[in-house]
Amino acid sequence: MTGLARSALNNLVAAVLPALVMLFTVPILIRGLGDAQYGLLVILSSVTGYLSVLDLNLTAGSIRFLAAAKARDEQEESWQVLSLGAAFYVAIGLLGAVLIWMFAGPLVDALVDARLYARDQAVQVLRITALGFLLGQLYSFLLSVPQALQRYDLSARVEVVNGSLVPLCTAGIVLLGADLVGVTWLRNGAALLVVGALVVMVQRLLPGLRWRWPRAALRNELLAFSGFAYLNRLASLSYQHSDKIVIAAVLDVRQVALYTVPVLLANRIMGTTFRLTQVLFPASSALLAQGRQDEVQQLMGLGMRLVFGINAMAVVGVLLLGDWFLTHWLGRDYAQTGGLVLTLVALGALVDSLTNAPALVTDGAGRTRDTGMFAISRAAVGLLALYLGARWGGIVGVAASHLLVSVLFTMLFLAYFCRSVLPMSLVALLREALLPGLIVGAAGLLTGWIVGVALPGWPGEAPLQVSAAMLVMGVVSWGCVLTPALRQRVLARLGPAGRAP
Repeated sequence: MTGLARSALNNLVAAVLPALVMLFTVPILIRGLGDAQYGLLVILSSVTGYLSVLDLNLTAGSIRFLAAAKARDEQEESWQVLSLGAAFYVAIGLLGAVLIWMFAGPLVDALVDARLYARDQAVQVLRITALGFLLGQLYSFLLSVPQALQRYDLSARVEVVNGSLVPLCTAGIVLLGADLVGVTWLRNGAALLVVGALVVMVQRLLPGLRWRWPRAALRNELLAFSGFAYLNRLASLSYQHSDKIVIAAVLDVRQVALYTVPVLLANRIMGTTFRLTQVLFPASSALLAQGRQDEVQQLMGLGMRLVFGINAMAVVGVLLLGDWFLTHWLGRDYAQTGGLVLTLVALGALVDSLTNAPALVTDGAGRTRDTGMFAISRAAVGLLALYLGARWGGIVGVAASHLLVSVLFTMLFLAYFCRSVLPMSLVALLREALLPGLIVGAAGLLTGWIVGVALPGWPGEAPLQVSAAMLVMGVVSWGCVLTPALRQRVLARLGPAGRAP
């Protein structure tokens, strides 16, 4: 349990620190490169990003099968899984690199305004990124190996170094006068060093590693697992982006902007905690391979309880501070609509968070077909709901349809999970996962309301409400979200005073 908690925190830090560095360095890049060159950098990054559709999500299959093989101490199967993954991602990387190189000219002609940037130099930059695409595919696969072995301390170290030092070095050479060509070569060089370091890491984690082409049964099972995981990802991505398209088609482009800002803000706040539950995928794969279902159920319930409690605190912060923040950021007229959209989307993300841990456990059990079918069904129903919401309620209707679809499919998936994946009482699971977080959220909202009544019209009313609510929710979380065992471990970390009876 302690190791899993440490892995979750490492995985969270690996996302938060690079994000903070990016926030610091982006203004430097914009000023140093200029609007035209920075815009070109974004466009070319998008081109390589779209080519990731070639990736059939074999990293998901590799994590699941490598974790299970390691748990059963099947060294030969581990080598076969790694050999197939390495061959696949080298092939995908080379194919993408060749496509980028061959079509660099036509892509630049279609995407880049010749008045803002020299065509020959733009083509050169895009062709340099072809090498980066290959290295990026290898990076993604190799990074999944320590994660499959539940060594998130190592993978987090790599992510933090790569996600922090590369932006800082990029900003540094831009300040020294480098152009986009120099920036691209720097990123490729850094990617090459990181991939080399990951190769060494994998060899140390799996001593004696040898090339072994997988037997047919394992190969087919791994590819089938990854194929459904790929469908799951495509369905989820299409649903996540379809709301903007529907708004643009039914309403207008300005409404897209009014909707997107609060949605991005809510998703960024609520999405961070998913990194805490990601560790359940390799952990459940290993435990289920050993027949330890009771431990998986215990870990999953605890993960749902903690993440829902954290997200409930975040939603209270959004409810109390969202309108104030949008007013000071974008103006009162915008906040009147954007504040409600922000609230609805945050509530939808809170409901969705209940399925994170069960979905990872379902995938860990090798049942990506189940999660894939739910994702496809949700995308189909959600698209219709988005259209009807836009027609009847504008962008508020779209946000409300998100919330309704989240509630519907969360309940359906949890009911299915409790009946077919890990048989248990749905009522007991919801009581274990929801009730503590709901108590925390209610305490926070009540505190915020009391502060608002006591200080009506105070200039810093909203920040004071949030501060008081967070303090109260922290105290309540200690008593009702953390289990007695977790409280004891926290106290033990505090030193001799904490270890006293």
